[in-house]
Amino acid sequence: MIVLDQLTKTFTHHGQSATVLNSIDLEVDTGTVFAVVGPSGAGKTTLARCINLLEQPTSGRVVVGGQELTGLKESQLRSARRRIGTVFQASSVLSRRTAAGNVALPLECLGVTPAETKARVSELLDRVGLSHRSDHYPHQLSGGQRQRVGIARALALRPSVLLADEATSGLDPETTASIVDLLDELRRDLDLTILAITHDMSFVRNLADSVARLDHGKIVEQGDIVDLLTDPVSELGRGLLPSVDVPAGQPDRQLWRVLYRDAHAARDWIERLSRAIRVPVELQSAAVEVVNGVQIGQAVVSVAARNGLDIAGLLSEWGLEAIEVSDANSEKKVEVAA
Repeated sequence: MIVLDQLTKTFTHHGQSATVLNSIDLEVDTGTVFAVVGPSGAGKTTLARCINLLEQPTSGRVVVGGQELTGLKESQLRSARRRIGTVFQASSVLSRRTAAGNVALPLECLGVTPAETKARVSELLDRVGLSHRSDHYPHQLSGGQRQRVGIARALALRPSVLLADEATSGLDPETTASIVDLLDELRRDLDLTILAITHDMSFVRNLADSVARLDHGKIVEQGDIVDLLTDPVSELGRGLLPSVDVPAGQPDRQLWRVLYRDAHAARDWIERLSRAIRVPVELQSAAVEVVNGVQIGQAVVSVAARNGLDIAGLLSEWGLEAIEVSDANSEKKVEVAA
Protein backbone atom coordinates (compact mmCIF):
# COMPACT_ATOMS: atom_id res chain seq x y z
CA MET A 1 0.00 0.00 0.00
CA ILE A 2 1.05 3.60 -0.67
CA VAL A 3 -0.19 6.36 1.63
CA LEU A 4 0.52 10.05 1.08
CA ASP A 5 -0.49 12.27 3.97
CA GLN A 6 -0.51 16.06 3.42
CA LEU A 7 2.47 15.71 1.06
CA THR A 8 3.87 19.11 0.13
CA LYS A 9 6.88 20.02 -2.01
CA THR A 10 8.15 23.57 -2.38
CA PHE A 11 11.15 24.57 -4.49
CA THR A 12 13.12 27.74 -3.78
CA HIS A 13 15.29 29.38 -6.42
CA HIS A 14 17.00 32.76 -6.07
CA GLY A 15 14.77 33.59 -3.14
CA GLN A 16 11.57 32.75 -5.02
CA SER A 17 9.42 29.87 -3.74
CA ALA A 18 7.07 27.71 -5.80
CA THR A 19 4.82 25.06 -4.28
CA VAL A 20 4.63 22.18 -6.78
CA LEU A 21 2.68 19.78 -4.56
CA ASN A 22 0.18 21.18 -2.07
CA SER A 23 -1.12 18.97 0.77
CA ILE A 24 -1.62 15.79 -1.28
CA ASP A 25 -3.66 13.01 0.37
CA LEU A 26 -3.66 9.70 -1.50
CA GLU A 27 -4.07 5.99 -0.78
CA VAL A 28 -3.23 3.17 -3.19
CA ASP A 29 -4.36 -0.28 -2.04
CA THR A 30 -2.04 -3.24 -2.29
CA GLY A 31 -2.24 -5.02 -5.65
CA THR A 32 -4.12 -2.21 -7.40
CA VAL A 33 -3.22 0.24 -10.15
CA PHE A 34 -3.68 3.93 -9.41
CA ALA A 35 -3.21 6.45 -12.23
CA VAL A 36 -2.41 10.14 -11.85
CA VAL A 37 -3.26 12.39 -14.79
CA GLY A 38 -3.11 16.12 -15.35
CA PRO A 39 -1.71 18.86 -17.58
CA SER A 40 1.99 19.49 -18.09
CA GLY A 41 3.47 21.25 -15.09
CA ALA A 42 0.81 19.94 -12.71
CA GLY A 43 3.42 18.24 -10.51
CA LYS A 44 3.00 14.62 -11.65
CA THR A 45 6.68 13.73 -12.00
CA THR A 46 7.57 15.53 -8.76
CA LEU A 47 4.90 13.41 -7.07
CA ALA A 48 6.57 10.20 -8.30
CA ARG A 49 10.00 11.44 -7.21
CA CYS A 50 8.67 12.25 -3.74
CA ILE A 51 7.20 8.77 -3.37
CA ASN A 52 10.58 7.10 -3.87
CA LEU A 53 12.27 9.99 -2.01
CA LEU A 54 14.47 11.02 -4.92
CA GLU A 55 12.98 14.38 -3.94
CA GLN A 56 12.68 15.06 -0.22
CA PRO A 57 9.18 16.40 0.55
CA THR A 58 8.99 19.76 2.26
CA SER A 59 6.37 18.39 4.63
CA GLY A 60 3.92 15.51 4.99
CA ARG A 61 4.38 11.75 5.07
CA VAL A 62 5.11 9.01 2.53
CA VAL A 63 4.25 5.51 3.72
CA VAL A 64 5.03 2.48 1.56
CA GLY A 65 4.18 -1.04 2.69
CA GLY A 66 3.45 0.21 6.20
CA GLN A 67 6.84 1.93 6.58
CA GLU A 68 7.11 5.70 6.71
CA LEU A 69 9.92 6.73 4.37
CA THR A 70 10.07 10.41 5.25
CA GLY A 71 12.55 10.89 8.06
CA LEU A 72 14.55 7.71 7.43
CA LYS A 73 18.31 7.90 7.58
CA GLU A 74 20.09 7.56 4.23
CA SER A 75 21.17 3.97 4.87
CA GLN A 76 17.62 3.00 5.87
CA LEU A 77 16.21 4.82 2.86
CA ARG A 78 18.50 2.95 0.46
CA SER A 79 17.15 -0.31 1.83
CA ALA A 80 13.53 0.88 1.68
CA ARG A 81 13.90 2.03 -1.95
CA ARG A 82 14.54 -1.58 -3.02
CA ARG A 83 10.81 -2.18 -2.55
CA ILE A 84 10.04 0.52 -5.12
CA GLY A 85 10.80 -0.07 -8.79
CA THR A 86 10.54 2.79 -11.28
CA VAL A 87 9.76 2.61 -15.01
CA PHE A 88 10.56 5.74 -17.01
CA GLN A 89 10.15 6.45 -20.71
CA ALA A 90 11.76 3.95 -23.07
CA SER A 91 14.70 6.29 -23.70
CA SER A 92 15.88 5.85 -20.08
CA VAL A 93 17.74 2.60 -20.81
CA LEU A 94 21.51 2.99 -20.99
CA SER A 95 22.76 3.09 -24.57
CA ARG A 96 26.15 1.51 -23.80
CA ARG A 97 24.67 -1.55 -22.10
CA THR A 98 22.93 -4.50 -23.70
CA ALA A 99 19.41 -5.47 -22.67
CA ALA A 100 20.91 -7.92 -20.19
CA GLY A 101 23.39 -5.31 -18.96
CA ASN A 102 20.62 -2.80 -18.30
CA VAL A 103 18.60 -5.29 -16.28
CA ALA A 104 21.69 -6.37 -14.35
CA LEU A 105 22.60 -2.83 -13.24
CA PRO A 106 20.59 -2.69 -9.97
CA LEU A 107 21.84 -6.14 -9.00
CA GLU A 108 25.45 -5.18 -9.66
CA CYS A 109 25.04 -2.02 -7.58
CA LEU A 110 23.71 -4.13 -4.72
CA GLY A 111 26.68 -6.54 -4.91
CA VAL A 112 24.74 -9.61 -6.02
CA THR A 113 27.06 -12.38 -7.21
CA PRO A 114 27.59 -12.75 -10.97
CA ALA A 115 25.92 -16.18 -11.00
CA GLU A 116 22.84 -14.93 -9.16
CA THR A 117 22.71 -11.84 -11.35
CA LYS A 118 22.87 -13.90 -14.55
CA ALA A 119 20.06 -16.16 -13.36
CA ARG A 120 17.84 -13.23 -12.29
CA VAL A 121 18.43 -11.31 -15.53
CA SER A 122 17.60 -14.40 -17.59
CA GLU A 123 14.40 -14.90 -15.59
CA LEU A 124 13.30 -11.28 -16.05
CA LEU A 125 14.06 -11.07 -19.76
CA ASP A 126 12.09 -14.24 -20.27
CA ARG A 127 9.17 -12.79 -18.31
CA VAL A 128 9.04 -9.68 -20.51
CA GLY A 129 9.49 -11.69 -23.70
CA LEU A 130 13.04 -10.60 -24.57
CA SER A 131 15.20 -13.66 -24.01
CA HIS A 132 16.14 -13.58 -27.69
CA ARG A 133 17.27 -9.96 -27.44
CA SER A 134 19.48 -10.19 -24.33
CA ASP A 135 22.70 -9.27 -26.17
CA HIS A 136 21.15 -6.45 -28.21
CA TYR A 137 21.88 -2.78 -27.50
CA PRO A 138 19.05 -0.21 -27.19
CA HIS A 139 19.58 1.13 -30.72
CA GLN A 140 18.92 -2.41 -31.99
CA LEU A 141 15.59 -2.60 -30.17
CA SER A 142 12.18 -1.10 -30.92
CA GLY A 143 10.61 1.43 -28.56
CA GLY A 144 8.39 -1.24 -27.06
CA GLN A 145 11.32 -3.60 -26.56
CA ARG A 146 13.34 -0.87 -24.84
CA GLN A 147 10.42 -0.27 -22.53
CA ARG A 148 10.25 -3.98 -21.71
CA VAL A 149 13.93 -3.79 -20.77
CA GLY A 150 13.10 -0.86 -18.49
CA ILE A 151 10.30 -2.82 -16.85
CA ALA A 152 12.55 -5.83 -16.31
CA ARG A 153 15.22 -3.58 -14.77
CA ALA A 154 12.62 -2.03 -12.43
CA LEU A 155 11.68 -5.53 -11.22
CA ALA A 156 15.26 -6.68 -10.64
CA LEU A 157 15.20 -6.19 -6.84
CA ARG A 158 11.74 -7.78 -6.45
CA PRO A 159 9.86 -4.60 -5.49
CA SER A 160 6.33 -4.59 -4.09
CA VAL A 161 5.58 -1.17 -5.62
CA LEU A 162 6.11 -0.06 -9.21
CA LEU A 163 6.12 3.60 -10.24
CA ALA A 164 5.45 4.06 -13.96
CA ASP A 165 6.27 7.61 -15.06
CA GLU A 166 4.92 8.14 -18.61
CA ALA A 167 5.80 4.52 -19.35
CA THR A 168 4.05 4.52 -22.75
CA SER A 169 4.99 8.03 -23.91
CA GLY A 170 5.99 8.06 -27.57
CA LEU A 171 4.80 4.53 -28.26
CA ASP A 172 2.25 3.71 -30.98
CA PRO A 173 -1.20 2.42 -29.92
CA GLU A 174 -0.43 -1.23 -30.63
CA THR A 175 2.82 -1.14 -28.64
CA THR A 176 1.10 0.78 -25.84
CA ALA A 177 -1.55 -1.94 -25.64
CA SER A 178 1.14 -4.62 -25.37
CA ILE A 179 2.87 -2.73 -22.52
CA VAL A 180 -0.48 -2.32 -20.74
CA ASP A 181 -1.09 -6.06 -21.06
CA LEU A 182 2.38 -6.81 -19.70
CA LEU A 183 1.97 -4.49 -16.70
CA ASP A 184 -1.44 -5.99 -15.95
CA GLU A 185 0.02 -9.50 -16.10
CA LEU A 186 2.91 -8.54 -13.82
CA ARG A 187 0.57 -6.83 -11.38
CA ARG A 188 -1.49 -10.00 -11.05
CA ASP A 189 1.38 -12.48 -11.01
CA LEU A 190 3.59 -10.53 -8.59
CA ASP A 191 0.87 -8.79 -6.55
CA LEU A 192 2.40 -5.44 -7.47
CA THR A 193 1.00 -2.11 -6.41
CA ILE A 194 1.36 0.26 -9.38
CA LEU A 195 1.18 4.04 -9.40
CA ALA A 196 1.17 5.29 -12.98
CA ILE A 197 1.86 8.87 -14.05
CA THR A 198 0.42 9.32 -17.53
CA HIS A 199 -1.35 11.58 -20.00
CA ASP A 200 -2.66 8.61 -22.00
CA MET A 201 -6.35 8.12 -21.17
CA SER A 202 -6.53 4.76 -22.97
CA PHE A 203 -3.70 3.56 -20.70
CA VAL A 204 -5.80 4.63 -17.70
CA ARG A 205 -9.01 2.99 -18.94
CA ASN A 206 -7.32 -0.30 -19.75
CA LEU A 207 -5.14 -0.69 -16.66
CA ALA A 208 -6.12 1.50 -13.72
CA ASP A 209 -8.52 0.66 -10.91
CA SER A 210 -8.59 4.25 -9.66
CA VAL A 211 -7.45 7.61 -10.98
CA ALA A 212 -6.76 11.12 -9.70
CA ARG A 213 -6.40 14.40 -11.57
CA LEU A 214 -3.59 16.66 -10.42
CA ASP A 215 -3.75 20.35 -11.32
CA HIS A 216 -1.53 23.16 -10.01
CA GLY A 217 -0.16 20.85 -7.34
CA LYS A 218 -3.52 19.76 -5.94
CA ILE A 219 -5.71 16.72 -6.48
CA VAL A 220 -8.91 18.21 -7.85
CA GLU A 221 -10.80 14.95 -8.39
CA GLN A 222 -10.22 11.25 -7.77
CA GLY A 223 -12.14 8.01 -7.55
CA ASP A 224 -12.80 4.52 -8.86
CA ILE A 225 -12.44 4.51 -12.64
CA VAL A 226 -15.88 3.04 -13.39
CA ASP A 227 -17.58 5.41 -10.95
CA LEU A 228 -15.96 8.39 -12.66
CA LEU A 229 -16.73 7.15 -16.17
CA THR A 230 -20.40 6.73 -15.34
CA ASP A 231 -20.76 9.98 -13.37
CA PRO A 232 -22.57 12.59 -15.50
CA VAL A 233 -21.06 15.53 -13.56
CA SER A 234 -17.47 14.29 -13.37
CA GLU A 235 -15.07 16.40 -15.42
CA LEU A 236 -12.39 13.74 -15.02
CA GLY A 237 -14.81 11.02 -16.10
CA ARG A 238 -15.75 12.96 -19.22
CA GLY A 239 -12.07 13.42 -20.07
CA LEU A 240 -11.46 9.69 -19.66
CA LEU A 241 -14.10 8.69 -22.22
CA PRO A 242 -12.77 7.40 -25.55
CA SER A 243 -13.19 10.12 -28.17
CA VAL A 244 -15.55 10.03 -31.13
CA ASP A 245 -15.73 12.00 -34.37
CA VAL A 246 -18.67 14.38 -34.68
CA PRO A 247 -19.68 14.83 -38.32
CA ALA A 248 -20.94 18.06 -39.82
CA GLY A 249 -24.64 18.74 -39.39
CA GLN A 250 -27.08 17.53 -42.03
CA PRO A 251 -30.22 19.34 -43.23
CA ASP A 252 -33.42 18.14 -41.55
CA ARG A 253 -31.54 15.79 -39.20
CA GLN A 254 -30.59 16.06 -35.54
CA LEU A 255 -27.22 14.92 -34.22
CA TRP A 256 -27.00 13.45 -30.74
CA ARG A 257 -23.99 12.53 -28.64
CA VAL A 258 -24.90 9.59 -26.40
CA LEU A 259 -22.82 8.78 -23.31
CA TYR A 260 -22.96 5.60 -21.23
CA ARG A 261 -23.80 6.69 -17.70
CA ASP A 262 -24.88 3.51 -15.93
CA ALA A 263 -23.16 0.21 -15.28
CA HIS A 264 -26.34 -1.46 -16.57
CA ALA A 265 -26.96 0.76 -19.60
CA ALA A 266 -29.04 -0.96 -22.29
CA ARG A 267 -26.83 -2.43 -25.00
CA ASP A 268 -29.60 -2.44 -27.60
CA TRP A 269 -30.48 1.21 -27.09
CA ILE A 270 -30.29 2.13 -30.80
CA GLU A 271 -32.90 -0.50 -31.67
CA ARG A 272 -35.04 0.48 -28.69
CA LEU A 273 -34.85 4.17 -29.56
CA SER A 274 -35.75 3.59 -33.19
CA ARG A 275 -38.81 1.58 -32.18
CA ALA A 276 -39.88 4.10 -29.57
CA ILE A 277 -39.71 7.21 -31.75
CA ARG A 278 -40.65 5.40 -34.99
CA VAL A 279 -37.80 7.12 -36.78
CA PRO A 280 -34.66 5.38 -38.11
CA VAL A 281 -31.60 6.02 -35.94
CA GLU A 282 -28.33 6.18 -37.86
CA LEU A 283 -25.05 5.51 -36.06
CA GLN A 284 -22.44 8.06 -37.19
CA SER A 285 -19.50 7.10 -34.97
CA ALA A 286 -18.86 5.27 -31.71
CA ALA A 287 -16.13 4.40 -29.22
CA VAL A 288 -17.32 1.85 -26.71
CA GLU A 289 -15.07 -0.22 -24.44
CA VAL A 290 -15.44 -2.60 -21.52
CA VAL A 291 -13.69 -1.33 -18.38
CA ASN A 292 -13.63 -3.63 -15.36
CA GLY A 293 -16.56 -5.54 -16.82
CA VAL A 294 -18.67 -2.42 -17.44
CA GLN A 295 -19.49 -1.07 -20.91
CA ILE A 296 -18.51 2.59 -21.19
CA GLY A 297 -18.02 5.09 -23.98
CA GLN A 298 -20.01 7.31 -26.29
CA ALA A 299 -21.60 7.38 -29.71
CA VAL A 300 -22.97 9.92 -32.18
CA VAL A 301 -26.29 9.19 -33.90
CA SER A 302 -28.54 11.13 -36.23
CA VAL A 303 -32.32 11.10 -36.54
CA ALA A 304 -34.77 12.87 -38.81
CA ALA A 305 -35.72 16.20 -37.24
CA ARG A 306 -39.21 16.11 -35.75
CA ASN A 307 -40.91 18.08 -33.02
CA GLY A 308 -41.83 16.33 -29.81
CA LEU A 309 -39.20 13.59 -29.86
CA ASP A 310 -38.16 12.93 -26.25
CA ILE A 311 -34.83 11.34 -27.13
CA ALA A 312 -33.08 12.58 -23.99
CA GLY A 313 -35.82 11.27 -21.74
CA LEU A 314 -35.92 7.84 -23.36
CA LEU A 315 -32.17 7.38 -23.25
CA SER A 316 -32.04 8.53 -19.64
CA GLU A 317 -34.40 5.66 -18.73
CA TRP A 318 -31.92 3.23 -20.29
CA GLY A 319 -28.84 4.51 -18.46
CA LEU A 320 -27.56 6.89 -21.11
CA GLU A 321 -27.05 10.66 -21.31
CA ALA A 322 -28.10 12.55 -24.45
CA ILE A 323 -26.46 15.74 -25.68
CA GLU A 324 -27.86 17.40 -28.80
CA VAL A 325 -25.11 18.48 -31.18
CA SER A 326 -25.89 21.43 -33.43
CA ASP A 327 -22.68 21.01 -35.46
CA ALA A 328 -19.22 19.50 -35.22
CA ASN A 329 -18.00 22.20 -32.84
CA SER A 330 -20.89 22.90 -30.50
CA GLU A 331 -23.42 20.99 -28.51
CA LYS A 332 -26.02 21.56 -25.87
CA LYS A 333 -26.98 19.26 -23.06
CA VAL A 334 -30.67 18.50 -22.94
CA GLU A 335 -31.85 18.55 -19.36
CA VAL A 336 -34.03 15.62 -18.40
CA ALA A 337 -36.66 16.11 -15.72
CA ALA A 338 -36.19 13.93 -12.65
